[in-house]
Amino acid sequence: MHILLGIAGILGAIGTILWYFSRAKHGADDVIETVERTSGAWRRHNYRDRAERPALETEDDPRAAAAALAVAIVQSRGTVTAEDEARLQEEFQAVMGVEDSAELLSYARWLVKNVVDPNRVTGRVINLLNKELDDTQKQELLGMLERLSSNDLVQIQAIDHLRTRLA
Repeated sequence: MHILLGIAGILGAIGTILWYFSRAKHGADDVIETVERTSGAWRRHNYRDRAERPALETEDDPRAAAAALAVAIVQSRGTVTAEDEARLQEEFQAVMGVEDSAELLSYARWLVKNVVDPNRVTGRVINLLNKELDDTQKQELLGMLERLSSNDLVQIQAIDHLRTRLA
């Protein structure tokens, strides 16, 4: 009889230990789930913050920013014609060395589709351009914009505004 009591005691101790391990596992799972939920919430917050900002503010490619600026300056005098698009593509290839200038042009047009004032585009991309471009590239950008402009007062003011902000 005492052997049966000993076996029952050992089984009870093993059951108790397994129950404690099970509780510890559930606690660890809860901690891991909380950490994963918190990190997921942080990623969702960052994504939502980036998605809600205008596309120009989240742009990190200086070529796309410069192309958007060129399109904004060209479209400041009205609609962009097929001739304007051809000139833009030629300048993108010559100055930026872009092979697929049509794709860059369509992306730049999308970036500035709701922007009327080219100075707003300048304000949104100036930090990127100042950080990424050296002095020669800044001068090439200004030269490209001057070639694309039709000496309209708004365009001249926009280029002068950019020139002062690029200093």
